[in-house]
Amino acid sequence: MTDRPFLLAQISDLHVTDRPGAKTPDAAARLQRVLGALAAHRPDAILATGDLVDEGSASEYALLREILADAPAPVFLLPGNHDDASALRRAFLEHAYLPEQPPLCFTLEHLPLRVVAVDQTFPGLEGGLFMPEHAEWMHAALSADPATPTIVALHHPPFLMHTRFDEVGLDGADLFTAVIERHPQVRRIVCGHVHRAVIGRVAHADVMTCPSTAQAFTPNFDDESAPAADDPPGYLLHAWRPRAGLATFVMSA
Repeated sequence: MTDRPFLLAQISDLHVTDRPGAKTPDAAARLQRVLGALAAHRPDAILATGDLVDEGSASEYALLREILADAPAPVFLLPGNHDDASALRRAFLEHAYLPEQPPLCFTLEHLPLRVVAVDQTFPGLEGGLFMPEHAEWMHAALSADPATPTIVALHHPPFLMHTRFDEVGLDGADLFTAVIERHPQVRRIVCGHVHRAVIGRVAHADVMTCPSTAQAFTPNFDDESAPAADDPPGYLLHAWRPRAGLATFVMSA
């Protein structure tokens, strides 16, 4: 194989903050470290799957804009539960793929792998909600191009972690699964939220969560909160060739 694969980098849970005393005061520096590592791989696009900043403030988004100006590929932004979707949209007005008002669901049609991104976050909720209106939008988006291999992106994992993260997981995951079942072109579901790479399955599609660029959590299966871990900042690389399929690499910077 001499042709280069299409490379979609995924970053998540950046938690960029300018707030003194924040839990991850070095989140901005760690994101810059990841972007530097990504440059060596020459990705074709970068997908950020939520919790882009820590508190959703205008100043945090201004700092995020400044950092992402040095990204080695176009960056596409999906909000998480720490984000303010309206403030995010105002801060990135030139991101024309985003709708003018929340929810910030979007499709990317110009890539070799189609991306359908679902914003299932709600103000004040740490968990996610997948409601009938999300199902209607996602079904319509997937039905618009049933032939092109597709990645579906969201912030909250649509499968159980068997940890305390399930308490703030995706409410409506059964409805999400019912939509995915109708669309065999979905090759992978990608998300964030849990600050660690975890593999699951929904209907016929594998699911992968992305490590955090800011801070990892150690899984705790004894119904207790997940303690912070001293892992390096992480990210995913999704490599795609039409005839060979999709391979995902769990990376650290």
